[in-house]
Amino acid sequence: MRFSATTLEQYRLYETESYVSYSDLIATLQRRVTVTRPMQVGMSFEDAVNSEQEMVPGETVTVDGITFDCEAVLAARNIVPLQSAQQPKVVREMCGHDIVGKADYLHGTNVHDLKATSRPIEMAKYIDSLQWRVYLWAFNAKKFVYDVAYLSEKKGVYYARQVEVIEYYRYPGMELEIERWVRALSDFVEENTEEINNEKTSTTAV
Repeated sequence: MRFSATTLEQYRLYETESYVSYSDLIATLQRRVTVTRPMQVGMSFEDAVNSEQEMVPGETVTVDGITFDCEAVLAARNIVPLQSAQQPKVVREMCGHDIVGKADYLHGTNVHDLKATSRPIEMAKYIDSLQWRVYLWAFNAKKFVYDVAYLSEKKGVYYARQVEVIEYYRYPGMELEIERWVRALSDFVEENTEEINNEKTSTTAV
């Protein structure tokens, strides 16, 4: 089977948090993911950050119908490694399964992920995530960096209220921890194959 870091994290949330339901996880495994407004804001913000368009303080920029304060884009550009490889993808084998990772930026041995959030940044929120663990392992990286921007909307324009850099590093036993989750997800897929295949034959997310 083939699992993405995102799918592994969704499975972890299903097992540990009440807000991810069984149907949510099944939808992820079927690749039936609905793009919500916060998700669209995040994707459009990343496109604005990565674009070559000049950002003029005091002005705004619109991407896919979503308008951002140029200073919010500039704040993110100040922390992400724009000159690095963007959207690099890696596939590695673990427990007989292909594990897929797609980073926002790869800078030397450092992996960066740009996130836009609609709530004040809580650094503790990210510490349990499998995403940074899987990416450190998959890319054989030394450091994983969340570049996080808290965006809020006012009169149709998104402004950056807070920007933070959150760093994580490899640690002893990390790979074994990932393996446990991969085996558990594999068991879940095998036990729920009929349900997963109800609407789509694929049992993976890439």
